[in-house]
Amino acid sequence: MPALAHAAPNHGPAPAPSVDGSAIPFLSAWIGSWQFSINRKPMAGDELKSAYDIHATGWAKKLKRLSIQDAYGGMLAHIFANAPQESDSAHPLRVLDAGVGAADLSLAFANVADRKFSLDAFDISPRMLDESARRLKAQGVMPNLHLAAATKLPFEDNQFDIIMTAHMLEHLPTPALALRELIRVLKPGGRLIAFITRRSMLGFGIQLKWRVHAVTPAIANNWLSAGGLRDVYCVEREERSLLDRLSVVCVGRKPDAVAA
Repeated sequence: MPALAHAAPNHGPAPAPSVDGSAIPFLSAWIGSWQFSINRKPMAGDELKSAYDIHATGWAKKLKRLSIQDAYGGMLAHIFANAPQESDSAHPLRVLDAGVGAADLSLAFANVADRKFSLDAFDISPRMLDESARRLKAQGVMPNLHLAAATKLPFEDNQFDIIMTAHMLEHLPTPALALRELIRVLKPGGRLIAFITRRSMLGFGIQLKWRVHAVTPAIANNWLSAGGLRDVYCVEREERSLLDRLSVVCVGRKPDAVAA
């Protein structure tokens, strides 16, 4: 499928990604032959967990005001409508929401899914897991919830047909480590759908507050491709909702078999 992503607005040179994960690039500029960069210390696991625990209670209300769940649903429906048809459509899907938060992405998936599925989800924030459990069960979805970090998942290899994640990868000092784990537990032929905060004026405020990576469609595509996924493409719809302006959404498929 051809890539549908367009170039992100030009706000100067994109910061180079951190090599060792010790810092997240914030700003970078060239003056003649000199490059000047400003990096930030990323939120450590405990710091990020505490921050999301604090925001858990009001997080769903904040996202509801922004109509994020509807936007997730529209994007997922767009992706599924343009995806190759499954040969075994009677087989229930096994789905993983990576960094579930308040479960808006899972709820959106439940609204657009056209076949039976079971849902697993994990987060590092216990209070976010409580909030996601409450909201999912209220909509008749009975999830299997796990308190876990993306870099160390409590699952065997090749378990999930679909793994989806919303605005989690850019928080991590080294997203490649999490992608390695996600791809490990994805079934051969399965798809990873990643919503990532894009590099934009809107994303700049999130980068300031949460110390996340500034990600362009090209960077997001490279993250997934470098992790070993195939047929990677990034989606941008014409609707240009807040989510469309805020996020780049990339999809990749795990190869059916690893070449010898």
